[in-house]
Order: sequence, then C-alpha cells, then structure tokens
Amino acid sequence: MQPVQQNTWHVARGGQTYGPYTWEQIVEHTRGGRIGRGDKILDPRTGTWAKPSQVPGLLGPGGAAATSVGLAAVAKFAVGIILGLAIVLGAVATIWYMPLSLQQAKNMFDEGSEIVRQNDTPVTSATGGVVPPEGLAFKGMFRYQTAEKDAPDGVLWWDDPCCLWIYMYDGAMCASFDFGFNDGWPVYLVTQDGSHYVFQSSDRSRVEEVKIVVDITETNMSGTVTNITDISAFIDGTFTGTAITYEQYKAFTELDWEQYKAEGYDH
Repeated sequence: MQPVQQNTWHVARGGQTYGPYTWEQIVEHTRGGRIGRGDKILDPRTGTWAKPSQVPGLLGPGGAAATSVGLAAVAKFAVGIILGLAIVLGAVATIWYMPLSLQQAKNMFDEGSEIVRQNDTPVTSATGGVVPPEGLAFKGMFRYQTAEKDAPDGVLWWDDPCCLWIYMYDGAMCASFDFGFNDGWPVYLVTQDGSHYVFQSSDRSRVEEVKIVVDITETNMSGTVTNITDISAFIDGTFTGTAITYEQYKAFTELDWEQYKAEGYDH
C-alpha cells in the first residue's frame, strides 16, 4: 500500500484535530518527534484513526525513523553498542583506548538525551490549547548586549532578526531560538503560568546555560534571554515578534549566508 499524496492527513492530539497535512509533512513531523505515541493519525487510505506505529509506510524502511521508541531509548541503545565495542577493543588493544571509548559513549548519550528529560510537561499552549504538530512559530527582532573593552562604555549593542519556535518533542514542550546567523538551541519548558513561559537548557546541554523568559499569545511574543554561555561576553537581551507559519520559520532558519545578506539581515 503506497502513501497517498493528497492534503488529507490529520492528527488528533489532546481532544483537538489538526490538518490537513501532506504525507511529506506527516513524515517530517514524525521523524522530528513532533508526532508522538499519544497522538493519532487519520489515514485517508482507510478513513480510520491509528497510532503512528500502525500507519503503513510511516515507520521503518522508506518512512520516518522509528521515533515511537523515543530518542532517549535510541541514545541508550547506542551507548550499549559503544560500550560493548569498547570492551571488545579493550581485550585486543592497549588499555589507553578504553577511556576514549567510554567518553565517546557518554557524549553520545548526553547529546541524545538532551530534549527528552521532562516527559511530564503539560501539553498546552499560551491560550490553553494544545500545541499542534508543527508547533508555534514567531519572528521578530532580538536586541542584546555584549561586554567589549574597546566599545564605548564597555558595551556593544546588537540587533538581529530572530525566530522562536515552540514545539513538542517526545511528549515534552521545547523551544528553539534562532537569531542572526546563529542556529537555535533546544531548551526545556521549566515553568508555565498562563501565557508566561520559562525555558532553560538542561545540565546535559551542549550550550552550558540558556534561559529564555517569554510571554506568548496567538499573535505575539516578547521576552528576554538572560544567558547564552557560548557567546563571548554576552550580558542579556530582549526580543519581540509576531506569529508566522511553520513554513516561514523553516525558510528563515534555512537561509544561507548569501540569502541572509540579500534580505538585509547582516549588519
């Protein structure tokens, strides 16, 4: 049975229905972990609702990766394989290979489990609704300051376009914040009070600490970034923006440097 290509796929989550989606979008969201085990998919080929693992062609060969097992499980499986190889190598090679193999295993686990620690996070948006598979996307401007000894008053101000994307990953609410020509980092939802969110990186994050405090409605966002440790001398920054589509968010984050300059984003 081959997947149909019409815009007739729908997703049910938390009592709400989203769509229509193309088959390619269903595959993308499943591969990205944004359609999870608790969701149901309306298969237009049969007219019935099914779990992602029960949709023919979606998981396995030719479809999305088997995300229903969760990224953490995949990471732990990878760790087991690497540790096993480390033991075998240790039996036939000199002992100095062992610490490197163990460190590689730890690094893989840390990266693989970055955004699956808080699976009990409420699946709600700022307006009380459920976050759709494509998430909530906003675009605006990020104004931040860095400490520069050669700058007036020792501070340099920067203005960059930014995007905030709030989405579900394996049952946890996360966010990615892209600005300038810098890729976003996945951060966890720590607390939520109505439209007020606090996102923060975990202790396993490759970025040592990122904290984003934001107020979100269906049409607008505004907030602060209090720490980005991979930006030299970062002090703090504020941002504002308006809602955009997921496709617009992807278009912005996929710009190459020449396109970025052509649209006037460099400064």
